[in-house]
Amino acid sequence: MTESVRTAKRRVGVGRTPIEVDSEPAEPVRPVPIAGLALGTSLDEPGQLGGPAARPGSVVEALRRQAIRGQTIRRSGTETTMDLSEDEEELSEEELEPWEGTVDEAGDDIVKWLRKNAGKATNYTVAVCSGHIYLTKVNGVTPAAKLMGQLREHIQDNGIDQVCNIYLCQKYNTSQPSNHAEMCVVAAIGAANIGNITFFECTAASCDYCGAFLAHYDVPNTSPANDPASQAGWTHPFQSLFWGTQLGGHKAQVDELKAYLDHGTAPRIGRVIGTAPAGRYVLWL
Repeated sequence: MTESVRTAKRRVGVGRTPIEVDSEPAEPVRPVPIAGLALGTSLDEPGQLGGPAARPGSVVEALRRQAIRGQTIRRSGTETTMDLSEDEEELSEEELEPWEGTVDEAGDDIVKWLRKNAGKATNYTVAVCSGHIYLTKVNGVTPAAKLMGQLREHIQDNGIDQVCNIYLCQKYNTSQPSNHAEMCVVAAIGAANIGNITFFECTAASCDYCGAFLAHYDVPNTSPANDPASQAGWTHPFQSLFWGTQLGGHKAQVDELKAYLDHGTAPRIGRVIGTAPAGRYVLWL
């Protein structure tokens, strides 16, 4: 008998003569985790079982609850495995149903969610073009932006992402401090596809510049009535042109934008900027 293998002594009674028998000790039993109980909890610990009636929080109670849920414990050697019932397997593998309405209706649903959860502090825009959803806010939006995690859950819980792609639009002119949300979406969609927009709405009112631009291209804008307030800056989504309060009166500049859009009249108040616009977007869902 070596030090690496210890011999256990046990006494066995045969008649009246006690006999000492050498035997190899059994493999130590490894603790088996049981749902809801910490390792080291004893089944025989006083006050834990308390006789036939299982107390709340006891091992027996935990096993009873597992059995009720359709779980069975199968012991094999020193390992324990947990088998789920067929009902629970089906539940865990169940997929969410896809959105039942149209993609335009899905866009409207997202606008309503944003109005409720984003408030009036930030203007978001949602559009549907060629059967896909584009959304953004002032100066663009990324997956890491506030509310995007919650919005993602809402979209996935309602199966919207199963019926279309959803894109997040970024700034289209990085040299300018104010890229309006509506124009971020339009720049991302592009001039060639602007006629394919079937839904377009902001959580707040569009400014006069955005309203004039969207009306010129017959975009079905269902945003609240235009906000007549002057704008510190407005940048064309397709051309290197800029208007804003520092250049002159608000109405005169809006009229000049309309003349440029409708008749190609060269701006006299608006300014040409050095950076050309470029629509940017990323596939989100």
